[in-house]
Amino acid sequence: MSLLVPDIGLLFWMTLSFGILLFILVRYAFPRINQAIEERNRQINLSLEEVRQAREIRSMAEEEARRIREEANREYAGMMTKAGELKEQILADARQEAQAEMAVIREKAYREIEEHRQQVMAQAGKEIVELSAGIAEKALRRTLDSSGRQKELIRQLMEEERHLKMI
Repeated sequence: MSLLVPDIGLLFWMTLSFGILLFILVRYAFPRINQAIEERNRQINLSLEEVRQAREIRSMAEEEARRIREEANREYAGMMTKAGELKEQILADARQEAQAEMAVIREKAYREIEEHRQQVMAQAGKEIVELSAGIAEKALRRTLDSSGRQKELIRQLMEEERHLKMI
């Protein structure tokens, strides 16, 4: 018996063995294999659906994040504009307040200068009166002393008075 040319008995038993093996495989193994393949397909389909949903959720989250960023940028721009306006208002108020304060200080300084000028003028007036009285007194004394010296005295007193007015 050769393996290349099988004999009828061997063929019969080989066919019978193959049929039994095929029956056992079809009856018991293939359903379990098909069930495992179907379960795997179901899991793959579920995973694909989850991936699709995750992508959809990610897409919505990205859109929401973009919208929030745009809104934050708009709010930031608005706040910066308001801050600029507030800064300008504060500066304008500060300038106005400084000018008002400067006007008050200037007015006070003018009043003080005027008061000081009035005091100086009053003091000068008193000194002039005293000086005039002194000059008149000296002139009268010298007049009584001699008439030639009287002219010299008047000239000298006038020079002193001019000198005092210059000061």
